Order: sequence, then structure tokens, then C-alpha cells
Amino acid sequence: MASGAAGASPLAWRYGGFWIRFGARFIDGLIFTVPILIFAAVLIPNLIRAGRQAGNPASVPNPAFAGFGFITFFLAFFLLGGC
Repeated sequence: MASGAAGASPLAWRYGGFWIRFGARFIDGLIFTVPILIFAAVLIPNLIRAGRQAGNPASVPNPAFAGFGFITFFLAFFLLGGC
């Protein structure tokens, strides 16, 4: 019989340990997080600038709308990160 375990296939899966999986997940997080941060860095100053224009009177933001926006952003980020 050949060397190795009996019945072992040369195509047998060997799963990575904790640190290999942690590193892969960390890299995946960077791949998804960096574009979102770039998008936010471009979009947020434009939204602030648009809110300060003369045609837009200063008003208190609606807390329900702000909460809805936060939850929507969180869910989108969570779902895209899980792919």
C-alpha cells in the first residue's frame, strides 16, 4: 500500500486554521470597507455643502429620517460584507 492514510484521496480537503481564516476575513473586510469609505468621503462633504447653500434654509434634521438612513446604510454594509 502507498504511504499515507488508508482511503485518503489526493484531493482531500484540508481546512485552514483560525489565523488563516482570520487573515482571509480581514482582507475581505478591507476589500469591502475601503471603497465604502472612499464613497462616503466623496459624498458626505457634498451633502454638507449642499445643505449650507443659500436656497436651502437651515432646518433641524428629522430624527426618524436620520435613523432610517443609518439603519439602511448598516443593513447594506452588513449584507454586502456577508457575500
